[in-house]
Amino acid sequence: MSRRWRSSSTTLSDLDSRLSCDQLRTTGRILKGQGHFSEASRCFEGCLSVPGLPNSKRTLVICHLSDVYCELEYIRQTTGSTLEPQAEYLNQGREMIELEINRQKENEIEIRQNHFDKAKALLDDILILYDTLAEPDVDDKVGHVRALISRARISSFPEAEGYWTTALLQNEIYNPGEEEVFTCGVIYLFIAFIRVKCGDWSGSQGMLKKAIEVIRARRPQFLIPGLGTYLFDYRELMDLMNGLPKTTASSATPRRKTVNFLTENSVKYIEGFSGPIMSKQVFETFNRNEITDSMLVEAVSLFNDNYGVWGTHPIGSYPTPKQGSRVKLSKDRLRAQYLPENVDCSYVKVTIQGRLAGNVFACRWKFENKIVCWITQLVVHGDYRERGLAVSLLNCVRRDDDNIYGLMS
Repeated sequence: MSRRWRSSSTTLSDLDSRLSCDQLRTTGRILKGQGHFSEASRCFEGCLSVPGLPNSKRTLVICHLSDVYCELEYIRQTTGSTLEPQAEYLNQGREMIELEINRQKENEIEIRQNHFDKAKALLDDILILYDTLAEPDVDDKVGHVRALISRARISSFPEAEGYWTTALLQNEIYNPGEEEVFTCGVIYLFIAFIRVKCGDWSGSQGMLKKAIEVIRARRPQFLIPGLGTYLFDYRELMDLMNGLPKTTASSATPRRKTVNFLTENSVKYIEGFSGPIMSKQVFETFNRNEITDSMLVEAVSLFNDNYGVWGTHPIGSYPTPKQGSRVKLSKDRLRAQYLPENVDCSYVKVTIQGRLAGNVFACRWKFENKIVCWITQLVVHGDYRERGLAVSLLNCVRRDDDNIYGLMS
């Protein structure tokens, strides 16, 4: 077993400290690869305590540590115990050892939450760092996508889909014009799984179809640590998908509303509505300073999947987008263009059964002592259209003191 190590600047020279850090980092990576996640976390935590650690090495160690926290959290989710695998973790049927803890069993939930919070905090710091890079190199690009995937794996279902989708978007931004890689197929699997859990059957089928197309056409790649470990989750997804209602050509075609007058007495069964349940609708309004990054990630996911596609002659965009491809938006671009500084901006979103179903962005300014409200973006999920959500969103974002109310086209 490894022991927690902390360096002392009074006893070690700068060279000794750097060497100790390199040794701890190497040892931590070996232990992580062998499945000794608890011991690996101690090595990485000790490495972060080394005085004068360069920012480049600190960022790398934080990436490893956040991965380890994700592994510990995932083990807790799947086993429901405090047991941790030994070196043979990836081989089924091997013995398990107890995670070294100082609390009683009744505190297991709290311990789990501590791991969860640590991983979230580290990953959020990493994502902020990647967002500020002006010219990311190859390692930065891979690290950015990996951090988004790790963040998705420890998030709740609605929030996780936003991070998975952002990972796909960043992969496309970093590799413009290239075909989707094996990792994209795995991400589609996870999104399909999330949508099944949330009751979005049609959306899940679409994601599963994309996943099958990519995975069948690509060789397995494990450039992102830990991702291959969880590929077995697709089995649970397939079991769920086997119970989905079959999609036919007739059911995909919109039905016309008709009235039939029967001349004879008869009993006729009315076909039930098969769309998403809308029993719980929650509308929320936020000012510019109340909008968080997680809200923007959700908004980007909704926009990229539901806004529209490029036409025959797209202009004003570089590089020129492919005809028929989805119009996409990044989180940074969304904040810069729709939530500019020193502007009165509003954001309204509606969630149905806990899932983001639509949103609207607006900005306001004064012109000749009159307040102009300009709707800059309005998106409703394809599964919830023609239900009055767009009108409800517009009514929510409007204020009593608005004199002019317009929609950008």
